[in-house]
Amino acid sequence: MDRGLKSGKSPVKTGAQFETYAALLKVKYGVAVDMGVPFMNRKGTTGKPFDLSGATPEAVGAVYGKAWEQVQGGSFPANGFPSACFICDVQAACAAQNGPLAHIYDPASPGHPSNDPPY
Repeated sequence: MDRGLKSGKSPVKTGAQFETYAALLKVKYGVAVDMGVPFMNRKGTTGKPFDLSGATPEAVGAVYGKAWEQVQGGSFPANGFPSACFICDVQAACAAQNGPLAHIYDPASPGHPSNDPPY
């Protein structure tokens, strides 16, 4: 079992971090981890356990591989974790957050050069 120490106020909603840890433990040490449980430091309690049986190095690697392809392609979609936008360092360049620099950096912004007419 993998335990993650959490200092935030909000409960952990997904097991993605635990899946990453499980895959890394399997690759580095050959240890199979089938369950992940967050320990909420502020309350001194454990959170919802996550099943990690499908968190193989291949499956987790595919997720990171897809993310890397998006980064390499300059695609940074503001979906998946919109509730975490408040901690994002690039809000000023994000069309989804109405950032003042979005027209320069975010292709999703109506003012971005990639959206100019071809003439």
